[in-house]
Amino acid sequence: MTIKSSSSSFSPTRRGLLTAAALSTLAVPAFSKPSQKVSNVSGGFKDIKAIAFDIQGTVVDYYTPFMRTTAGISKRGCPSIDWHAFLLEWTAGASATIQNIVAGTQPWMPAGQIYRQALDKVIDQRNLTGFIGEDERSKLMSVWGQMEPWHDSAEGISRLKRKFTVSALSNAGMATVISLSKRGRLNFDAVLTGELVRAYKPAPEVYKSASIYLGFRPEEIMMVAAHEWDLKAAKEAGFKTAFVPRPLEVGPSSKADVVADESTDVVAKSLVDLARMASA
Repeated sequence: MTIKSSSSSFSPTRRGLLTAAALSTLAVPAFSKPSQKVSNVSGGFKDIKAIAFDIQGTVVDYYTPFMRTTAGISKRGCPSIDWHAFLLEWTAGASATIQNIVAGTQPWMPAGQIYRQALDKVIDQRNLTGFIGEDERSKLMSVWGQMEPWHDSAEGISRLKRKFTVSALSNAGMATVISLSKRGRLNFDAVLTGELVRAYKPAPEVYKSASIYLGFRPEEIMMVAAHEWDLKAAKEAGFKTAFVPRPLEVGPSSKADVVADESTDVVAKSLVDLARMASA
């Protein structure tokens, strides 16, 4: 059964999260405002028993495989394309659909279907239908299964696992995250995604599912993400939060969240740094 969040039940803060998520629910980071104070001491881990990780952008890099794939497409006679802008348009389109699903104005659909519809729309809008056929579209879609762990991800997760239950908590599909975890040697105890409850972050159902499946109270779980909107929603769900910036998430010429919101409990430079702060 499809689980929907009624937009009428959202507080103003929740609507703000939806607006941010329109930019970054699956990929593109929302822009952040400088914060005044953020706790980054080991005391932020007090009573924490599990750590849930956002995947896309936080644990894995999708920009590098995207640019590698598009370089191959360009060599096959495709007209000059600003692939960076193409990626932003693609992910923004997917995120707009996610926003509608979270608001309850559109039925749930799998992440792969959302991304394929958004891809086709960008190609049509850019009048590239004659140049980007089914073969090229399949290659572009394969990018999301080829995402690569950031250099600190595998080590950081493995170290944190020494002290905590560690789990993915992603908007991507279950099969995608399982495959990425296996190939990238991301040593999670569990893989959880919104697909399990047919919902997407920042819907509260997704965070609640982590508490249910991991068997810990919300206040015993820490959400780790590179996106301010995700951490704000997790905080509303009762989680503690940790911010790890990924300034190159959408390439060197794009803005990403680099400063944590003042409500964030812990700020780390990397996942290895986060493990160090937790004495793991």
